[in-house]
Amino acid sequence: MFSKLAIGTANFGMPYGILATGNSLSENDVKQIVSFSLQNNITTFDTALAYHNAFDLLLKNINDKSASVDIIIKFNLKDNFEDTYLRLKNNLLQGKLTHYSSILIHDPSHVHVVDKQIIIKFFDRLLSEGICKKVGVSVYSFEELESVRKIYPISIAQCPINPLSQSFLTEKVISFVNKHHIEMHARSLFLQGILLSNNLPKKLADLQDDWDKFRQVINYYGKSPLELILKWAFSHTHISKWVLGISSLADLSDIIAKITAKDFSRDVPCFRELQVIQNKLIDPRSWPT
Repeated sequence: MFSKLAIGTANFGMPYGILATGNSLSENDVKQIVSFSLQNNITTFDTALAYHNAFDLLLKNINDKSASVDIIIKFNLKDNFEDTYLRLKNNLLQGKLTHYSSILIHDPSHVHVVDKQIIIKFFDRLLSEGICKKVGVSVYSFEELESVRKIYPISIAQCPINPLSQSFLTEKVISFVNKHHIEMHARSLFLQGILLSNNLPKKLADLQDDWDKFRQVINYYGKSPLELILKWAFSHTHISKWVLGISSLADLSDIIAKITAKDFSRDVPCFRELQVIQNKLIDPRSWPT
């Protein structure tokens, strides 16, 4: 069960999320989260070159740099490719790691302004030198996934999925990823925490109608949002990993407790009626700052 969980590290190195207090996690928080994850056989961590010192903090708290720890790392197409290659390789050397499990494009919206041959050669180099086992992309839309797949036969894709954003759960998407043997990882399960909050942030007032509908459904089931969302998430078998941002050891402990409960696989909510198709506010890139 825990093999389907990955720990996101965006808040390790910088404030992250609309509910952030303005600070990244403390080093002690990071240590506790990483340690508790490994103790519970959660061995996949998702990071990015853009997450400031998140990678360093992660590696500092992984005592056993064995092959059982899988690190997914993202890079930006707008950065110099040679510089990116050197950063990725140096990170491995400094961390005494043999390889990353996957390396993903972080900003696929820029794929059209980069020479396709440069991307192809870059991915070929990473794979041929054993710097990573898989290459792929982190996307916001199916169109971005299609665009990158036309350039390179990627084997992994990360996408946003939560009760309000279900576009990657359609038959069209599932058929595409199955056809091209793409491993699907999902992020934004709690929509930066707002789906677990008692109140909607004022900045997202335009999402109020969808929020109220979501809360009505939650109240109907009579269980916590965390429990219901986790039940719903794990019912989607084509998703290999759920990348979760963790704000404290208590939050991670609560997640593990919910997943290991005896009735976890029973009374799974549908949430089909909650999908928001047109509201841009389900996309954090559109959120007011």
